Amino acid sequence: MAWLDFKGDAKAMKNTQKDLDYIMQTWLDEHRAKADQMRGDAINNTRDFLDVLVMMEKTGQFSSAIKDIDTTIKALALTQLVAGVDSMANTMVWVLALLLNNPEMLAKAQIELDSNVGKDRLVEESDIPNLKYLQALLKETPA
Repeated sequence: MAWLDFKGDAKAMKNTQKDLDYIMQTWLDEHRAKADQMRGDAINNTRDFLDVLVMMEKTGQFSSAIKDIDTTIKALALTQLVAGVDSMANTMVWVLALLLNNPEMLAKAQIELDSNVGKDRLVEESDIPNLKYLQALLKETPA
């Protein structure tokens, strides 16, 4: 039924899948190269989930039943990445919904942002320690 793809959705999804696969393969190759450079010390220098998966591969911790280790590692890493994005998006939706339904809280958040960041620039990571009220809002959000 691929010939019925009048709007090109199936083709767009295939192209997106190819792009994601290319990105994930590039990341995997970079992590493998880094692990090879570190050799024995690589186990002590794992920084992220992909590092852990590469170390598992290098130390033979994956099942021998896995035929395509690259696809397995990329799928695990992409699942974690997408799950994190979804959780973050849900948290932001909850925060915005709660703020819009609580004008007093929204006003406090705006005052804190204006006094610590100002109106002329975007929030930067270095601003976060000074945004105590916003941090508390995020911690109290049910998402």
